[in-house]
Amino acid sequence: MARPCSPSGRPEVAVAGLRREELAQLAGVSVSYYIRLEQGQRGNASDEVLAALARALRLSDQERKHLFTLARGPAPAAPPAPPVETARPGVRRLLDAMTEVPAVVLGRFG
Repeated sequence: MARPCSPSGRPEVAVAGLRREELAQLAGVSVSYYIRLEQGQRGNASDEVLAALARALRLSDQERKHLFTLARGPAPAAPPAPPVETARPGVRRLLDAMTEVPAVVLGRFG
């Protein structure tokens, strides 16, 4: 028995899972948009689109998180904490002597 052929004349091979067209339809996006996402040409997919893809693919929480990481890239590192500053002994004595008024000392880093 001969296999059915695609429009290009090549034999169709049955594979498990969704075709691009089916996934795009389930996620509510166009096939061309999904292909651009798949190829990494769209780095600004919204959270809603990524969530729709995750739902259509029935991803686990861990797989969903991985999808978002792939789409967004790793989260930027937190900026380093400013160095700890201490007031010089003379400034501390001056503050200690100012018991009747409010006072604040600002350092180089705010």
